[in-house]
Amino acid sequence: MKLPLGRPLAYERFPFVQAARSPVRAPVPRDVLGERVGPGRAALIPDFDALRSATFHPGRVHPRLRGFYERPEPHHMRVEWLRWEPWAEPLAFAYLPLARRVGNLCIPRLVDGGARMSSSVQELFLHDGGSSRRWVRTLSGTSRVFYIAALRTWVDEHGQASYWSLAFPFPGINLMVLLRLRNVDDGIEVSSRADELTGTYVIVPGRRVFVALPGPPTHEVLRFWVEGEAVAGAHEDFLGGRRAFALRYRIERALCEQRPAVTVQAAGPEPG
Repeated sequence: MKLPLGRPLAYERFPFVQAARSPVRAPVPRDVLGERVGPGRAALIPDFDALRSATFHPGRVHPRLRGFYERPEPHHMRVEWLRWEPWAEPLAFAYLPLARRVGNLCIPRLVDGGARMSSSVQELFLHDGGSSRRWVRTLSGTSRVFYIAALRTWVDEHGQASYWSLAFPFPGINLMVLLRLRNVDDGIEVSSRADELTGTYVIVPGRRVFVALPGPPTHEVLRFWVEGEAVAGAHEDFLGGRRAFALRYRIERALCEQRPAVTVQAAGPEPG
């Protein structure tokens, strides 16, 4: 299955595509899509069993990892290291000012040791129907948006594969990253270069139809597993097939809402 490019398509045929977009202005407001969110905190992935497919088996996922995604509990995260590859550092210098001006996907080149990060997850009802999650992650120390996304899960009509769809609103469009989910031991991996459907797209959304265009030549690989009492995660971003940056972090249950959500250390060399 492929997503046809350059012509109007109905959401009903491609339910992983979301009608998420910001008003045609920049920067993207932090409360974008706010008029369509439900009250209170929501779980990122309400039910892993609903993602069962021929290539993903929910019963193999560690209960602590499932609990992190399925329960809307507060948590805090410590980034153990963040590293841009030397060849990509000039791109990072140019990219970050542009991302801050637009207001989304503001991946820093470096982070201060005292910086904190927090997440807000709420149920989201989009124009195309169905339910997603609005996920806003911010660097609390600076009140700067790290990213704003609409997250939806999907299993293909033949039950062969399970996917996560992330739509990042930008003025008038959204950047969609479609990732395929698979088991890795008792952890999980999602990748945007797993089959001919996954990838990065520019979506021009309407109320009933959308147009998909080729996105930038990037792909993501994210892995999550359990280490002791914590969930560990690693994120790699590739540009043109070469790794541009990587980060690793630990996610732990917070004792209360007021506790610091994240402690981010300065970027350093990758262990090993």
